[in-house]
Amino acid sequence: MAKHGILRNGTRALALKGVPRLVSLVTGIERSAISKPILHGWLELEGPDPEVWDGPIFIHVPKAAGSSVLRTGVKYTLGHKPVRYYLRHKPADRAMPATFAIARDPMDRFVSAFYYLKGGGSTGQDRRWSQRNIAPDMTHNDFAEHLESHPRLLRQMHFRPQAYMLKDDAGKIAVDRILKFEMLDTDWPPFARVHGLVEDLPRVNVGSRGSRVRPETSDRTKEIIARLYAEDFTILGYAPPA
Repeated sequence: MAKHGILRNGTRALALKGVPRLVSLVTGIERSAISKPILHGWLELEGPDPEVWDGPIFIHVPKAAGSSVLRTGVKYTLGHKPVRYYLRHKPADRAMPATFAIARDPMDRFVSAFYYLKGGGSTGQDRRWSQRNIAPDMTHNDFAEHLESHPRLLRQMHFRPQAYMLKDDAGKIAVDRILKFEMLDTDWPPFARVHGLVEDLPRVNVGSRGSRVRPETSDRTKEIIARLYAEDFTILGYAPPA
């Protein structure tokens, strides 16, 4: 753990009152019970735990098998931190370890994220967000139109474009390896073997709640998602929905 009020790169920052207490809270209770602004403020000041620099670092894109990967021995930080977070905090005396992420077809990810949140998600924050933004009778087609007219909702981590997680401060893709969700059955075992991770990827957070009855995706929804996630389709090599 870095010294109170000091970033790991040696830069002095404003002291964050209560950090020692917060550290014990983070390790002792469920993350969902901690105030999100406080947790993220602490993480931004303190940076990752030292063991993160042993790598490989997993950049956790929401709704792309991340919960499964977290159980394989990867290094990561609480919350969904973009690669630039690690680049900013890298100690001067350490080489940047290997980084990787798992990407998913943006259309499939949008649908999965919608029904996951409609079903309450997995935290209190997910549930409260869903109650505020997803009506009980909404389908993913309805929500796509709602998302188009309320782009602020793209700040919700499950709907945020994947490119956000993968770019450095200069706006360039800075993750060493991007695996495809759709190819994990064949691509994960050899990747895991090289990096000393568990090769048998567990199935965690597989969609169930709120996902049993799903209407066909409308042409209008396909148009909206192709536009809102245009960068993801381009940089990740997925064809826009037709």
